Amino acid sequence: MAQVEMEIDSVRRGILKEEWAIVLKERRGKRYLPILVSKPRADLVGRELLYLVKRQLPSFDLELRQRASRDLQLGDTETKTGIRLVSSKLESVTINRLENNAFSVKLLLTHQDKSYEIDYSPAITLAFSIRVQAPIFADEAVLSKAAIAV
Repeated sequence: MAQVEMEIDSVRRGILKEEWAIVLKERRGKRYLPILVSKPRADLVGRELLYLVKRQLPSFDLELRQRASRDLQLGDTETKTGIRLVSSKLESVTINRLENNAFSVKLLLTHQDKSYEIDYSPAITLAFSIRVQAPIFADEAVLSKAAIAV
């Protein structure tokens, strides 16, 4: 499946309801992909964007790892496959599926010279990608279903 490079355009709050979205924009195009998230997840991504803009290196990295660990319901930052997130390199993020209004996101990690793909929370994955400046991609099929052309 063809993949399209995306970038984070904004984190937005709905005007009429307490709904939050992380809005991705096609890097070389005019399509936008809104991903609805909870307020805490929107805050997580928003803080990472703010830190990127300010070019600071806060201690937020530890908090991000702790949140990732809690989301996986594991005692430390290992995934269900045993890959340690803290010692892995995030190569890219791909939004690869949309089912029942929920996006599926895959991380491409390298750990000890091996590549792994794992499913993960969209918001936390995007926050990780901001932190390490990893590229974000979306499958064309997902964009065909959910993107908004401007």
